[in-house]
Amino acid sequence: MIMPEKYRCDACKAVMFQLDGALRAKQPRERRLKQWEYTDVFDEACDHESFKGYGLTRVLGVNQLSGPGIKKQDPDTKNIGHMQLNSESWSKRLGQECRSA
Repeated sequence: MIMPEKYRCDACKAVMFQLDGALRAKQPRERRLKQWEYTDVFDEACDHESFKGYGLTRVLGVNQLSGPGIKKQDPDTKNIGHMQLNSESWSKRLGQECRSA
């Protein structure tokens, strides 16, 4: 599955958010991670299951990628309800983007 070009910037933010959280959770305080430990962290963080909760949100008639780590600061939509469309295809796309990082 290919990430559509218009969502690549937000996809990168989502991937970095997931990798940052995974690395912070696994980093021992007393030493640096070994190379194989980094590989394990990246493998786990880039699994498509890590990207559940991401999907498209329609804001002012435009679809936007949304989920943890992707902040949308649009004052016009602050008090307007929105619906997020999640599907396994988005978590798979984000997992693929993560593995290519």
